[in-house]
Amino acid sequence: MNADLTAMVLLDCPYCGEPVELLIEGDVMGEMVRDCEVCCNP
Repeated sequence: MNADLTAMVLLDCPYCGEPVELLIEGDVMGEMVRDCEVCCNP
């Protein structure tokens, strides 16, 4: 995997505000939904 195509992104859960760290892979297409580890909302 090419390191130039990945990035770590820090987002806040829109429901509870908990910070969530995600790895974004630029060479992968599509959508992903991840449940919050704190409030369990998508």
